[in-house]
Amino acid sequence: MTGFASIRTLRNSGTVLLLASVASCGATDLVAPFGPVGPRERFIPLPIYRVWHAAIEACAGRQSDFDAIIWWVADSLAAPPSAGADYETDATWTPPHTITLRRDRTGVEWVVKHELIHDLLQNGDDLNPILLRCEPIP
Repeated sequence: MTGFASIRTLRNSGTVLLLASVASCGATDLVAPFGPVGPRERFIPLPIYRVWHAAIEACAGRQSDFDAIIWWVADSLAAPPSAGADYETDATWTPPHTITLRRDRTGVEWVVKHELIHDLLQNGDDLNPILLRCEPIP
């Protein structure tokens, strides 16, 4: 995994391109502690995720390949420094098709759907109108 774990949390920052470039060069320590804290492991998505994915596709009026998504789980996911010290995020999406969930959030519908929408749209913008329309409100 690169150090650039999620675009959405940095959407309004002018440093997104710089961080993406640094991470793509393998310099993940420069953007740490953003992303998984400690080890992460591959995760087989729960069967309900396909149902949620179909609902997202119907709402968005678009289709994507659920099976293309690579799923990971981690005990803790640190948010970017801009979110404040000791802040954890529930999940991250990394282009093109990687979703990492915090272990205690794997069954939380709105968390999974939020990341599925990012994957469907191939966009990390939390203010995307489709995301705002199709994401369940927690």
